[in-house]
Amino acid sequence: MKEIFKYIGIFSLFVFSLIYTDKVIDLMQSKTTIMKQIRSNPSKKVEAVSAIIDGDYIIPGLNGLAINEKESYSKMVLAGSFDDKLFVYDQIIPSVSLTDNLEKIIKKANRLKRAIAIVTDEKHILNYLLKENIRVDYLIDTSNVIKSDKAELINNDFTNYYKIESFLNHNNYNHNICVINKNIEEICRKNKKILVEPTYIINNSNMSSYIMDIDTGDILKLENLSTTNLSVLINEIKYRDLNILYLSELISENNTLLWYNLIGDKNEQ
Repeated sequence: MKEIFKYIGIFSLFVFSLIYTDKVIDLMQSKTTIMKQIRSNPSKKVEAVSAIIDGDYIIPGLNGLAINEKESYSKMVLAGSFDDKLFVYDQIIPSVSLTDNLEKIIKKANRLKRAIAIVTDEKHILNYLLKENIRVDYLIDTSNVIKSDKAELINNDFTNYYKIESFLNHNNYNHNICVINKNIEEICRKNKKILVEPTYIINNSNMSSYIMDIDTGDILKLENLSTTNLSVLINEIKYRDLNILYLSELISENNTLLWYNLIGDKNEQ
């Protein structure tokens, strides 16, 4: 029994010494010029943006950002001076998040990203967009399955759902997203996929009606679209200064320095 108490005492002393050492290090770091500059930075934190829920639908939120002082300090010490390009940020989850509401359907993404996403299951549309170095999500089933490092692949096969899932998982293509329709929605819900419904389904017949309505956060499904109309559509999107992202990027609540800068600019206005 005495031996047990002895080891408990030694362990307690060890833990206390670690805590004390950490506090001494924190105190010493706090007095350095670099740490003072880090802590005085005006953009130390960006508030999270909560998701918006409306009935069965959800617009994803956007994580906030807070500077990780210790990791930022370590990088700047290695660099030899303060540099705001070396800031390391922690993600702050919004109070209302997509993660907690996976039963909801995304029909529009967060406007702050100034971007849209394009989805298709047609090979000629895929090939055109890849040739133009445009990000695209390709809906696959056993009839059109491909391997691609340039397109984001999404399971669209109700009949052979698990076969396509296995293919996506094996090739590290699976982003856990489902573009729903009446056939595939049930199995996607069962497998806890992120549910997406296109904002607009655009084809040759209706493009002229929808093209002026396209806005940041939209998810466009393209089908039966000629190369000429496809070119017109892409040029209009670029003219409006909208980025084209993969669907996983558009609907993600993870914040990056790109979105941080956009929000920061708004906060300064």
